Amino acid sequence: MIAFKLNRDDAVWMAPRLHPFDEHKVKHQIEDKTLQDRSHPLFVSVQEQFEKTARDLERLGRGHCYVQLGSSVRRIFTTPFPKPTISRDAFSQITERYAQRYLKPLVQEAEDIAVTPDRAPIPIFQAPPLKRRTLKKKNHI
Repeated sequence: MIAFKLNRDDAVWMAPRLHPFDEHKVKHQIEDKTLQDRSHPLFVSVQEQFEKTARDLERLGRGHCYVQLGSSVRRIFTTPFPKPTISRDAFSQITERYAQRYLKPLVQEAEDIAVTPDRAPIPIFQAPPLKRRTLKKKNHI
């Protein structure tokens, strides 16, 4: 799984999937050795751990991402590529050439699907007939 910079909703959804809850993660522990015997460490809550991961996902810089392989998660930096410098006209020409080469008009695609050699034509879209429902009055005797 790879996660680049995400918006808030996606980051909140992705956080528990990248970094599962660690119930042993310590938030604060008393430094004084004599007082440690009389107290216990303060652990990081579920919400705090997931919120930290979500914030990290929202604030990732350009080219930064998290990669998960099995149970291992690493933050990496990808190779930076310069932003393309192309005029709008050149971009439009490339887009149009791509569309002509690889895309079919939606109507043609629907017709190709509807008529097949081994079966009868299938209607492209047929709305179900509308039925009016009325409440039947029961005669009470």
